[in-house]
Amino acid sequence: FRESGPNPGTPWEVTAANQVISSNSSTITFRVANGSYTYQASPVNTTLSSPDSGSFTVSGTPVIILIHFIIVVNMTFIVSGLPGGSEWSIVIDNRTYESTSPFIYVNIPNGTYSYRVQLPFNYYPSPSSGKVSGNKVIFVQANSYLGWEALIALIVIVDIFLVLRIRRARRVSRRQQQQL
Repeated sequence: FRESGPNPGTPWEVTAANQVISSNSSTITFRVANGSYTYQASPVNTTLSSPDSGSFTVSGTPVIILIHFIIVVNMTFIVSGLPGGSEWSIVIDNRTYESTSPFIYVNIPNGTYSYRVQLPFNYYPSPSSGKVSGNKVIFVQANSYLGWEALIALIVIVDIFLVLRIRRARRVSRRQQQQL
């Protein structure tokens, strides 16, 4: 097995033929009899392997399997200002990560990504979107639009004001008619 991707000296391991071999070099060698075998390449630290598993057949000659490791970064999104248990999400590369806790953890291959924050109805995020790369912590503030309770109270106050104004206008009109 020959690996590429991580920095030289990065540990990795392969499981094949009921053996587990770890190495800090770029190759891992198994000595096996002719036959068919499956393998599993295990990521170490913050890497993913591609392919991470498969099969191979030995027929009297050496077999070389290339494994490419991809560095993974950890992005943490933390929201404040939402009621407990509210569902919110982050969209990165058309993939949605959801949570009902204040935290969303995303492990993703190293690179630069655009993200978008989605909050429950009646809330808007700050920031609402952006670009992120590397191991980052992004803080999101959930801001409330005018709440339904406040909106209903405002409508009731306006209704009361209009009713009182109409009653006053009727009284004034009656007085004017009585004076004529």
